[in-house]
Amino acid sequence: MKIFESLLTDADQISGYFSKEVKAKYDMIKKINEQLDGRIDSINMLLNRADIILSCNDKKDSQGGQSAKSITVKQKEIIELNIKGCNVEEIANRLSIPKGEVKLILDLYKNQPDIT
Repeated sequence: MKIFESLLTDADQISGYFSKEVKAKYDMIKKINEQLDGRIDSINMLLNRADIILSCNDKKDSQGGQSAKSITVKQKEIIELNIKGCNVEEIANRLSIPKGEVKLILDLYKNQPDIT
């Protein structure tokens, strides 16, 4: 009888341990999902901004306005700070804009350096 009690006690301890581990993994997954949701929101925001910029440039082109290669003051600031040696994080902090937006603008600039 004592053997069964010992086995039950051991089984109870093991199930408690597994329960704690499962909860820890669940909490970890929940935290990762929240971080991914935040990143997805940031990406969607950047895509929306890029779409707006592209549509504005398309309208200007169709109206005979500035070329599609023109850039905003903020974009020019980002490029100038990068040329001065600031990295993406420093530029984002200085201009209070998301790092993803800074990286996007710099990547676009590197692909088309004749933009002014």
